[in-house]
Amino acid sequence: MKKWMFLLIVPVLWVGCTNGTTEENGANGTEVTPPGNPVVGAEQGAPVSPQTEKVLGFLANNFWVVEGYVKGTRNTEAYKANQGRWYQLLSDGTYTYGQWDKTTGKGVWSYDPQKALVHLDSSKDEDDGEYSLKMSKDGSLMVLIGTERYGQNSIQMKLGNYVAVPDSVEPLQAH
Repeated sequence: MKKWMFLLIVPVLWVGCTNGTTEENGANGTEVTPPGNPVVGAEQGAPVSPQTEKVLGFLANNFWVVEGYVKGTRNTEAYKANQGRWYQLLSDGTYTYGQWDKTTGKGVWSYDPQKALVHLDSSKDEDDGEYSLKMSKDGSLMVLIGTERYGQNSIQMKLGNYVAVPDSVEPLQAH
């Protein structure tokens, strides 16, 4: 069974690897941005679709707190180490992050709507990240799935939107 899964995954990965050059999209003439060059953020002034505007509004709303965390096969250990971790993305393209009541870093963030990728460029290089985004329709929950760019492809996080940073486990369990 594992052999068959491997044989199915390899072609998908091979097809998914593309040349990182910018090209024209023939359907609507918009520029396609290669991985690693997020298109929406603090400095970008290009027109934004209503759907992208909605996602950006959700992302820059309140605090995003880790409710579930999986890294490889060490699910329990990874979850415990990341309990209380939070991100506050601001509409100006900056963000802060921390754990419980302690702020541990800051940086800039951006969103690539063509690939649904969130890029976090921290002032601490070891905290940089690029994640595939899955968002609930009402913007109250999101799942971030790490990409290969920073070697985080074994990470998946479920984050809930909170008005304030939780100071204990109880608010996370009640959410």
